[in-house]
Amino acid sequence: FVLGDASDVTPEAVVRVMERISEGEIPVVFAEPQFNSDVLRRVASDSQVGIGLIYSDILDDRVPTYIDMMKFNAASLAENLR
Repeated sequence: FVLGDASDVTPEAVVRVMERISEGEIPVVFAEPQFNSDVLRRVASDSQVGIGLIYSDILDDRVPTYIDMMKFNAASLAENLR
């Protein structure tokens, strides 16, 4: 898929992601809170899928510890992939 914050993503990469969503009947895409998700929001909207939140390597007020991050991610995955 697309790595990083998608700020330098190519149109071809966006098309590939949209095709994978369509082919795989993917119900949701996941964004990381530290990245600008404008491109991802647009892809999700155009593809009519939801956006979930998942943490990979940062801690903040919502997930102050690694264990909290893992719990948050598990809950987000379970909620968004029902």
